[in-house]
Amino acid sequence: MNLKNFLYGSFLIFSLTATSVWANSVSYKWLDDDGNIVYSQTPPRDRQYETLRTKSTSGNSSSRSSRKESAAVKSLEEGAAARKEKEKEAQKEADIEKKRAAECEKAKKNVETFTIYRRVQKTDGSVVRLDDNERARLLKQAQDDVENFCN
Repeated sequence: MNLKNFLYGSFLIFSLTATSVWANSVSYKWLDDDGNIVYSQTPPRDRQYETLRTKSTSGNSSSRSSRKESAAVKSLEEGAAARKEKEKEAQKEADIEKKRAAECEKAKKNVETFTIYRRVQKTDGSVVRLDDNERARLLKQAQDDVENFCN
């Protein structure tokens, strides 16, 4: 009977200790690069996070805490949305720059072509001989394109 009481008391103490440790545990909450909410026992190093403490509180402070959590999550989500928008803008700028570079190369090739050759191939594959006026006009247009796209 004495051993039974000892085991029961030990189990009770262990349960209370485990509950106490669990009640005071700390976890972290943040948004990953894709905008997903992540919970972890270790905080991230490269982004903002929210510290969550699991502890019994009264209903009033719990509702205040949940409002603070909601505001923090909203702030994190807005930050993630702003990052995604910046990434989209950067991608658009990169696409525009790539198109400018392609047009620059095309214009340089046209300057070379109209400077050296009097015969040119049309888009339909036929070859035509340019008179001096037409060649000068096309050369001037190609030089203007180089000016616009390459600088």
